[in-house]
Amino acid sequence: MKAHFGLGYTLCDLGRHREAYNHLRVYTELTPHNAWAWCWLGQVCEEMSEAAEAKSAYRRAIDCEAECGFETNAAEFLSALAEKKRGAP
Repeated sequence: MKAHFGLGYTLCDLGRHREAYNHLRVYTELTPHNAWAWCWLGQVCEEMSEAAEAKSAYRRAIDCEAECGFETNAAEFLSALAEKKRGAP
Protein backbone atom coordinates (compact mmCIF):
# COMPACT_ATOMS: atom_id res chain seq x y z
CA MET A 1 0.00 0.00 0.00
CA LYS A 2 2.60 2.52 1.07
CA ALA A 3 4.66 1.81 -2.04
CA HIS A 4 1.99 3.60 -4.09
CA PHE A 5 2.49 6.70 -1.96
CA GLY A 6 6.29 6.62 -2.10
CA LEU A 7 6.35 5.97 -5.82
CA GLY A 8 3.71 8.63 -6.42
CA TYR A 9 5.49 11.48 -4.69
CA THR A 10 8.86 10.39 -6.11
CA LEU A 11 7.47 10.41 -9.64
CA CYS A 12 5.97 13.83 -8.91
CA ASP A 13 9.35 15.15 -7.81
CA LEU A 14 10.82 13.78 -11.05
CA GLY A 15 8.22 15.64 -13.11
CA ARG A 16 6.47 12.44 -14.18
CA HIS A 17 3.04 13.65 -13.14
CA ARG A 18 0.82 11.40 -15.21
CA GLU A 19 2.53 8.31 -13.81
CA ALA A 20 2.43 9.74 -10.30
CA TYR A 21 -1.30 10.42 -10.59
CA ASN A 22 -2.21 6.73 -10.88
CA HIS A 23 -0.25 5.75 -7.79
CA LEU A 24 -1.49 8.64 -5.68
CA ARG A 25 -5.09 8.11 -6.79
CA VAL A 26 -4.91 4.47 -5.69
CA TYR A 27 -3.33 5.46 -2.39
CA THR A 28 -6.06 8.01 -1.61
CA GLU A 29 -8.62 5.29 -2.22
CA LEU A 30 -6.78 2.92 0.13
CA THR A 31 -6.19 5.57 2.83
CA PRO A 32 -8.93 8.17 2.43
CA HIS A 33 -8.06 9.90 5.73
CA ASN A 34 -4.42 10.56 4.87
CA ALA A 35 -4.04 14.33 4.41
CA TRP A 36 -0.62 14.05 2.77
CA ALA A 37 -1.91 11.62 0.15
CA TRP A 38 -4.58 14.14 -0.87
CA CYS A 39 -2.10 17.02 -0.81
CA TRP A 40 0.30 15.20 -3.14
CA LEU A 41 -2.57 14.21 -5.41
CA GLY A 42 -3.56 17.88 -5.57
CA GLN A 43 -0.04 18.87 -6.56
CA VAL A 44 0.05 16.28 -9.34
CA CYS A 45 -3.36 17.36 -10.62
CA GLU A 46 -2.26 20.98 -10.61
CA GLU A 47 0.86 20.11 -12.61
CA MET A 48 -1.35 18.32 -15.14
CA SER A 49 -3.55 21.45 -15.44
CA GLU A 50 -6.47 19.71 -13.74
CA ALA A 51 -7.33 22.67 -11.52
CA ALA A 52 -10.78 21.45 -10.44
CA GLU A 53 -9.46 18.08 -9.29
CA ALA A 54 -6.48 19.77 -7.61
CA LYS A 55 -8.81 22.08 -5.71
CA SER A 56 -10.94 19.14 -4.63
CA ALA A 57 -7.88 17.17 -3.46
CA TYR A 58 -6.51 20.15 -1.50
CA ARG A 59 -9.89 20.66 0.18
CA ARG A 60 -10.00 16.98 1.07
CA ALA A 61 -6.49 17.27 2.56
CA ILE A 62 -7.62 20.22 4.68
CA ASP A 63 -10.63 18.24 5.90
CA CYS A 64 -8.37 15.31 6.78
CA GLU A 65 -6.06 17.65 8.69
CA ALA A 66 -9.00 18.72 10.85
CA GLU A 67 -9.95 15.07 11.47
CA CYS A 68 -6.50 13.61 12.10
CA GLY A 69 -4.28 16.53 13.04
CA PHE A 70 -1.54 16.00 10.44
CA GLU A 71 -0.72 19.37 8.89
CA THR A 72 0.11 19.72 5.20
CA ASN A 73 0.69 22.61 2.82
CA ALA A 74 -2.74 22.09 1.26
CA ALA A 75 -4.16 25.44 2.41
CA GLU A 76 -1.20 27.29 0.92
CA PHE A 77 -1.46 25.35 -2.35
CA LEU A 78 -5.21 25.98 -2.51
CA SER A 79 -4.67 29.69 -1.94
CA ALA A 80 -1.97 29.84 -4.63
CA LEU A 81 -4.25 27.99 -7.05
CA ALA A 82 -7.01 30.53 -6.43
CA GLU A 83 -4.54 33.37 -7.03
CA LYS A 84 -3.46 31.77 -10.31
CA LYS A 85 -7.05 31.51 -11.41
CA ARG A 86 -7.58 35.21 -10.68
CA GLY A 87 -4.52 35.99 -12.78
CA ALA A 88 -2.37 37.34 -9.97
CA PRO A 89 1.39 37.15 -10.49
